[in-house]
Amino acid sequence: MRNARCQLEVLTLASVQYMYSDRAREGYITIQDDNRTVSITMADLQAEDSGIYSCVYGSNYVPLKTISLNVYK
Repeated sequence: MRNARCQLEVLTLASVQYMYSDRAREGYITIQDDNRTVSITMADLQAEDSGIYSCVYGSNYVPLKTISLNVYK
């Protein structure tokens, strides 16, 4: 998240979801956090959704998992 090109999509805090991107606000990106397991769901993916996604922890954005997502038409 220190890279200026990163964009916050969804955040959970005390099991409350905060939607930051338009896709998240429209319900296409959701996150479930039961304080033990985190599940992220992305629906109706478009080619424009391709990119690098990271799951980070805490205010220091400690990376937990990073994936490269490629969506083809």
